[in-house]
Amino acid sequence: MADIYRNGTGNLICLDQDIDNPPAIVAAVDFVHAANGCATSDWGGADTSKFHGATADMHYKHLNNLYCAGWFSRSWVVQEVVLSKHSMMVLRDSLLPLKKVLCVARSCYYYDRRLNDANLFIVRMLASILDKGNKVARPKSTNPVSNSAAAMYHLLFAMMYQELSDSRDRIYSILGLIPWPDGIPSLLVPDYGKSARNVHRDAARYQLQDPGLRLATLQQVYHYSAPAISEVDMPSWVPCWIRSRMDLRPSGSHLFDHAAHGGTVVDIRAPNPEEPDVLEVSGIRIDTVSEVGVVFQRADFAEQAGVAKQLELIRRVQQHLGIDIATNEGMWELANILLQGWPSMKAWNLEDWSFWTKEETVENISAYITYLVENSHQPPALESLPPNTDEAIRKASQFSKQLVWVWIDCQLFQTASGRIGIGRGIMSPGDALVVLYGGQAPFVLRPRGVHHQYICDAYCHGIMNGEAISQQKAEGTASQVFRLR
Repeated sequence: MADIYRNGTGNLICLDQDIDNPPAIVAAVDFVHAANGCATSDWGGADTSKFHGATADMHYKHLNNLYCAGWFSRSWVVQEVVLSKHSMMVLRDSLLPLKKVLCVARSCYYYDRRLNDANLFIVRMLASILDKGNKVARPKSTNPVSNSAAAMYHLLFAMMYQELSDSRDRIYSILGLIPWPDGIPSLLVPDYGKSARNVHRDAARYQLQDPGLRLATLQQVYHYSAPAISEVDMPSWVPCWIRSRMDLRPSGSHLFDHAAHGGTVVDIRAPNPEEPDVLEVSGIRIDTVSEVGVVFQRADFAEQAGVAKQLELIRRVQQHLGIDIATNEGMWELANILLQGWPSMKAWNLEDWSFWTKEETVENISAYITYLVENSHQPPALESLPPNTDEAIRKASQFSKQLVWVWIDCQLFQTASGRIGIGRGIMSPGDALVVLYGGQAPFVLRPRGVHHQYICDAYCHGIMNGEAISQQKAEGTASQVFRLR
């Protein structure tokens, strides 16, 4: 147990429970903090000299009993989210309700100014998610596994704003805030003997047990930059949750709705415990990537060097899809593709947006294209436009902000059959375009011997919403099982 604190954060909130010897537990906690050089707020620091020999063994025994208590994990999240680096607090309560955590956090903040507003923000985020848990964190299903997996999925996003000294705590620190009717699953039990790689892999395996989270979990895989976890052999289907929030796609209830073939459940499974790094998916190979384009970066939507990329993006989308931008209908179609090209998973429908109307969107994209063409030699940064800028340019700026969000770090590609697509991953010629039964968007998979590497999911015109599956089935194309590693 002490190793958890030596390897972890050194912070703890202890709850006074109905256990055999609460004073001994307090002493044991005091001992662990002293052994790690952590001062305690209640005792003003602990004297390590009194903890030795049989006494130390007794304290470790009590501490292990504390760890085995089912409620203990509820204190885990507070280690780095609420408390400052070298603090400890004892709560006299039988539970750890989030409202109380908020009170404790604010008290800590006013008592110890080293606790910054960012820590309070993450606590508010957690409270907001769990307060709405019946509607947000645990949608639709009454299955305990589903409820817990969905809560975990959302909490991982809430934790993205928080830097942790141990990357494994990205997973472990949220376990106490999730309802576990039958106890924490074996895949997730805190074990600091595991590498960060395996902790993240096992968390992904747990989430993939939930049919509603299978595609949502894979959507978070992001191969654009080097893995933040040191192990280079991280399975390609495992999200890297320790990245910053800016590197990740947004979460929301729309991520739970992927079915494109009636009631079909997407076939994604971890085959057996002997191959924990392997994931199997069933689908049909539709096409092959034949040509890849540039990767769009944030600077491409604000600086002179990116204007050519933006114009090329619009030109290729318009030409490949045969859109007539001389008409409002054509401009509206182009706007839908440009603003939905990357999310595409039923995330948005522009016609449902209360702050977009068809007329406004057509005006915005028209202004944006005109602005790019007229200022292609030396355009100013759209973000720095003054309030008195011409209304058309302001519309262009509004459209540009949304375009950045949709296309950042995305790569255009073309397939062997002439389709155009977009994906958030570094693709290569020869990558396979695979559509899963039960899924809307194709996967981009890279052959690696007997396995495939998962690159990304993609938007590809003409094979969304199952139309390619229907066509291939009519032609007698057989489905395959792809082993991802």
